[in-house]
Amino acid sequence: MLNKAFITGFILIVFSMTYYPQNSRINGLGGLSYSINDNDYSLNLYDFGRNPAWLINDEQTTYLKISPSYNRQRGDYKRQYDFGSSDIYGVKFNGIKTLGEDGTFLGYTSYDYEKRKDVYRTLKYDSYAGEAFYSTDTTTGNFTYSGPAVGFMYSYQLSEGLYIGASIDYRILDGLKDRYSGAKSLLRNVNGLGGAAYKFSDNYSIGSYIQLFDNQESFEMKSLDGTDVEIFNYRGDNYRTSIRKTVLEQKVRKKGEGIFSQIYTRPYDNLEVAAIFNYCNSWTTILLPDGNIKESEEGYSSFENYNTKLIAKYHPVANLQLGGFICYKENRSWSKSSAHNLLLWDWEIRNFSIGAGASYYLSRYKLLIAAEAELCSVKLDSTKYIDNKFADKKSGDYILRLGAEYELLPETFLRAGYNYGSNETDLIYGGEDTKFNSFSLGVGINISSLTDIDFNINYAGLTPKSLINIFRDKLTVQASVKIYTF
Repeated sequence: MLNKAFITGFILIVFSMTYYPQNSRINGLGGLSYSINDNDYSLNLYDFGRNPAWLINDEQTTYLKISPSYNRQRGDYKRQYDFGSSDIYGVKFNGIKTLGEDGTFLGYTSYDYEKRKDVYRTLKYDSYAGEAFYSTDTTTGNFTYSGPAVGFMYSYQLSEGLYIGASIDYRILDGLKDRYSGAKSLLRNVNGLGGAAYKFSDNYSIGSYIQLFDNQESFEMKSLDGTDVEIFNYRGDNYRTSIRKTVLEQKVRKKGEGIFSQIYTRPYDNLEVAAIFNYCNSWTTILLPDGNIKESEEGYSSFENYNTKLIAKYHPVANLQLGGFICYKENRSWSKSSAHNLLLWDWEIRNFSIGAGASYYLSRYKLLIAAEAELCSVKLDSTKYIDNKFADKKSGDYILRLGAEYELLPETFLRAGYNYGSNETDLIYGGEDTKFNSFSLGVGINISSLTDIDFNINYAGLTPKSLINIFRDKLTVQASVKIYTF
């Protein structure tokens, strides 16, 4: 009776939370990945490379996952246009349907509700996307965003060893500011993938896919008392133009394309190696009304992103796993004023990181312990011509992750994790010698052969040593109910 009451109560707790599309077990273990074994974090072309063609090999069981969560972020360690605090509630339904020789189908739908408080002037959902353009009014207010998302993926074996797959995602998010200028915003995101993979043997496979996306954010500012609404369009940090009208409309359009390649090999029974090679090119256009022209290109930004990563997992003896990775990323961007064809901002970030970890399962105590350590070197070159600002910064960063999983009862697991990190220079928020601490707790229960439940809670804090009594923290509560028939 007590067990039934506990399970019933736990299910009620699960459905009162909200969830982001992440692995609950991994988050309960402090974000460990390459040092442990997990069904959703293997090195295959789908889990590691995100290739939709490999879905048929990765997901071979039909299930429905219901995933709620809650996310809270707040603190005064922030940039000028960052929100003071944010609360996000959401739920996601994710289903896998195996169709045998007809392939494998994945579908999901989700809904998010976000409340942002103390937003200083800015009207854009993401003011710091790397562009030199901002749109503001004159007040600090609160924004409410809400909307659904839906996505589909299909994978099919075309012939012996050859697989193809595709996916499409669509999201809408409505926003409203509660003070002048009463801005209404609509975000619409469309993302599509198409890929192929070839399996030479159980120990060697390769794949590649392309991505196309088209995102748009539109704003409408409308006076309620018949007076004009005034909006300021910044180019750089200091220079702006103003527009005054009874009704104002603006758009930010983002398009992009990319190619992503993956390799997986198992040269020995106890050694796995995987690599990815990614390239993405995208561009942003700022569209403003100009006289009788409803949409005139006022600003343009270009982006190029490179990412290559190699991961290895090694099992030298039973119950022991070693893992490591090496990664290089490079992001470049420039922005110009389209009307005058003038370069406003040019920046580049290079990131090189390495990491190693190990896990050991103490079978006598039914306890898994693991640790990962990573080092990262970041270099930033930034030239804001319009503001006459130049930056050439370097940062040596590191992070340590610890995690443990204990089987308290048969098919009932308790999890805990801890992260500690340091950034010599925080290139996002601007602080020096920034310290990062994160704590997580989780539980996983296999109720029956048809149902699994996972739950975790995570708290993370960020504090710069160069600023006194300044911090930013984040609380995340996640859960999932997995039903193996529907």
